[in-house]
Amino acid sequence: MKTFFSSNCAIDAESELLFLSRLVLGGAVLPGLAGCRKELLERLAIRHKVSGLLAAAILRTPAVPQPWIVWAMMADMARERDRQQIEKSLKKAINLIGAIAEPPIVLKGASLSFGTPRDEGDIDLLIREKDLLPIIELLESKGYTYVGYERNLHIRKRENRRWDKLKKWSNQFEFKDTESGTLIELHTAFFETARVYDENLSRLKKSVPDFWAASSIDAETGNRYLCIEDRFLLLALHVVLKRSPVNKSFILRHLTDYTNLVSHTPDWKRLAARARHFGLEFHLAALIALCERYTGALVPAEFQTTLNRRLGRGKRWLKGLFCRILIDIDSYDRWHSFLYRLSAPFILKGSLKARLKTLFIVPHALPRAYQLTADYGLPDRSRMIVFLYLLEPMRFTVRVFLRLRRMLIDSVRTRYDRGVKPMG
Repeated sequence: MKTFFSSNCAIDAESELLFLSRLVLGGAVLPGLAGCRKELLERLAIRHKVSGLLAAAILRTPAVPQPWIVWAMMADMARERDRQQIEKSLKKAINLIGAIAEPPIVLKGASLSFGTPRDEGDIDLLIREKDLLPIIELLESKGYTYVGYERNLHIRKRENRRWDKLKKWSNQFEFKDTESGTLIELHTAFFETARVYDENLSRLKKSVPDFWAASSIDAETGNRYLCIEDRFLLLALHVVLKRSPVNKSFILRHLTDYTNLVSHTPDWKRLAARARHFGLEFHLAALIALCERYTGALVPAEFQTTLNRRLGRGKRWLKGLFCRILIDIDSYDRWHSFLYRLSAPFILKGSLKARLKTLFIVPHALPRAYQLTADYGLPDRSRMIVFLYLLEPMRFTVRVFLRLRRMLIDSVRTRYDRGVKPMG
């Protein structure tokens, strides 16, 4: 259960976050590791999905303190066990699907790791929409259990397992392999076209056949992957729409995925052409601008200049606003996030519903339902949510009071440290 008045973790974990952000970009383990608190660094590495990378870096560094070596060995063993299990479950799912339909495209995971340690939790497979119902029937006959309703809070009760209704707006159908416990996500497109995101993603859904046509079989793994340019675009979509500063969930794994993709040298002209074809130039530009705050200039300057010129003035302004939301790793600016939510539906030509919601402003000023239930420790879809919104003004007032109190105490403490006594 979260604390009632939660504060920004970045305030208490500045040294650990700085160490982790440097490490994922190839920095040294020592001497920075010595100044980190072990339990806090472990939690941050897990939350930012770079624990495997941290463990591997520690194990290949001599003279690391013994407690860290023990932790790294255990973490690396757990990651390797999970990797083998995911690989086994992936092969099983592909073989099952391939028996009745075209073998799926494997999204994320190994298609982004290129052999480097990468934390993974589930399996994402892109399938043909026409094959969805036969595949669902097959998986359930083989012991897979549908868990989409429990995981996707946008699904209404009357839509649970109603595939005809879900197909109208949802793009993912989640099943758990009861034998291994691995989660398999069947995707018919990349992102939902309604309810979840403010952008109108119908054009992207219609373009799925183009992504299929450009995909290919990976010689090393035998899996079908998106082409390298499309993997770049998919990462950009994730950073702007899902694991995004706007949602206060930017993770360090984005930086490792980004540097991996750049190091495998995409065809920059082709990437620009496909970004334009799918209407993803803004997302690509935002990804590059955000990541290169930390990685430095990795993308050719000419490519960035061309990309930014095509955006137009409005989207260039929105890109700058998007980047300013992330103050630093795990630290977000609420004001810029609020402005982005107000502006994006109009500049990016979002859905009519998103534009109308923006005109009322209030929905953007309120926390989302799942955030409230998590903050108060209530179950998802709790009927108490209406009362929680009524409590928000009081909670906000108390948080402001505690913040002002802390600022006053820090100010007095600073004056005493400088030898200046407060008046009176």
